[in-house]
Amino acid sequence: MQGVDAAELSLVYGLSASGHWYGHGETTTPAGGPYTDQPWPLDAGQVEQPDFGPASYQMVDPFWYTESSAGLYVHTGDTMDVSLNAGQDGLGRFGVDSGSTYKATVFVESTPRAVYDDYIGIVGTPRQSDATYEQYENPRGTRGRSSTRT
Repeated sequence: MQGVDAAELSLVYGLSASGHWYGHGETTTPAGGPYTDQPWPLDAGQVEQPDFGPASYQMVDPFWYTESSAGLYVHTGDTMDVSLNAGQDGLGRFGVDSGSTYKATVFVESTPRAVYDDYIGIVGTPRQSDATYEQYENPRGTRGRSSTRT
């Protein structure tokens, strides 16, 4: 008997065990995202993006991190099928449209900021940016907001 080649490989996570989820970039959502609906944190809404990747013409990055200081970075140039809480199922699905090796880094740190710093240690910083220094110092945009879970 001969097997068949895989067309997609995926990781699936239960979202609630990690607290709130952040990252991704511009999200495609059933409620009109990326133009009218951007859930923040990601698990507060529904993300359904079957064409996640550079060819989507959106600002996206295959990196997600959690309130509990875990993170996921998928090392791929392939299109991904990404969903977070789609249909309010409480799951994060991170599929790569390829049957080749699924290359990902899972981060576990003491703070969400340490996860973000580890990620930047892998991918580096932009060569050029119009962003202010504060955007790099405060990637979650929590200035003036409570950091406690709701």
